Amino acid sequence: MRQSQPAYRRLLGAAFHVLASAWVAGPVRDTQCGFKGFSREAAHDLFARQRITSIAFDVELIYLARKRGYRIAAVPIRWYDRRGSRMHPGLTLALRVAWDLVRIPFLHRGLDRLANALADRERPAG
Repeated sequence: MRQSQPAYRRLLGAAFHVLASAWVAGPVRDTQCGFKGFSREAAHDLFARQRITSIAFDVELIYLARKRGYRIAAVPIRWYDRRGSRMHPGLTLALRVAWDLVRIPFLHRGLDRLANALADRERPAG
């Protein structure tokens, strides 16, 4: 990061990161980085399963990628803070994002049952 963000954005970002890491995404250093790359197959699979439409959508993608067994790699990039963001943080947005983060595992809880059922079916009997 080349230029410092305003203090309120850093504080909200830190709170978001703690909740997202602890509850949903696991040990990912920057869930909100605007640069993410996908193979064509992974993109079709993950975006078809995505349900969240708030700014927490990429945390859901990371959650789904982990559950689906995709490899996740962190690649350093050079990032600059651009003034004039269209996102205007406030209480309403903070509550929506917190609610979406809490919902993510529950929205996809069937994935665990399905994965276990498929694994059981593939195991040899005996």
